[in-house]
Amino acid sequence: MAFGSLQSIISSAFPQGLPEPCIAVVLKETLNAMSYLHGQGHVHGDIKPENILVDSDGSVKLADFGVSASFYGADHSTGTNYTSATAYRVAPNGGGFKADILAFGMTALELADGGSPMSGLSLFLESEILKVKKRYQFSDCENIIKDFKNKKYSVAFLDMMGPCLDQDPAKRPAAETLLKHSFFHNCRGKDFLAETMLRHSESVEERLKKRNWGLGDLLDPNESD
Repeated sequence: MAFGSLQSIISSAFPQGLPEPCIAVVLKETLNAMSYLHGQGHVHGDIKPENILVDSDGSVKLADFGVSASFYGADHSTGTNYTSATAYRVAPNGGGFKADILAFGMTALELADGGSPMSGLSLFLESEILKVKKRYQFSDCENIIKDFKNKKYSVAFLDMMGPCLDQDPAKRPAAETLLKHSFFHNCRGKDFLAETMLRHSESVEERLKKRNWGLGDLLDPNESD
């Protein structure tokens, strides 16, 4: 996946957030992966831009299944189980499939805004997790997005994202349901992503070359490899 994670692409080339047509492509491909996983009884447990990878042809893949778990005989529809690897994505009132949906909504926010509205919170601290649950009313999407630096996002985008952030897991839609939302009706494909987003981005190899540029001058020329 030559261009690495969405997080690295955004931080290096789109600090104010991705254009909405690019967001639609990325989110649709992520939902396709989530729909397949959930259909197999699996929860990803750590949906975020860092775990969504992009290849040179615009292909999008969901990665990092280190915290993924299978729940059998559990009530996935209400999310009675809990899995999350990132504190500010902890789902209120339980985990399971619907925790992935909340994390998907948070990912949509990050792609639009260029960063998470909660990313300043320390990770893995119980006190910070409690602050998140107490402070943010996820059911009121307007209160979260009002601080967006970029105000050009459509009603369809906000309407798709809002229910994903509901505090009540039962009110969060399934991945398969989200794929049918009008926001994705005119969604472009991977070619569009390659021609737009990737044109303004550097591949992982290019970023590494820049990072290591001049390193050879610091090494002893007489030292063998």
